[in-house]
Amino acid sequence: FYAGGSDRVVITTAGNVGIGNASPTGLLHVSSSALYVSSTSGNVGIGTTAPSSTLHVISGHIQFPFVTSAPAATECDVAGEAGRVVVYSNTATAGDAQLYVCDWNGTTGAWTVK
Repeated sequence: FYAGGSDRVVITTAGNVGIGNASPTGLLHVSSSALYVSSTSGNVGIGTTAPSSTLHVISGHIQFPFVTSAPAATECDVAGEAGRVVVYSNTATAGDAQLYVCDWNGTTGAWTVK
């Protein structure tokens, strides 16, 4: 797509899409390295064009929304939920946020408060 005298969205012959990037090297490549999806691994990079994990954030923070009740056991009962993270806070009390991580031991899961 062309606007204002330059390419704004580019789709290469390989199927890579560039937004604000005329030469995308990944499946989705936005404004240099602001957002990048690897065409080989499917990993997503924010601030990097070489994401080494499923989500790789450089020079930033990931913010989780608070939930107002502790997670239920049924939200951590299959292997695919291992590693799930929930931030729980009783919003009536400042400073009481708890980080729950779904741990999996090979047969069962359980929430661990970190």
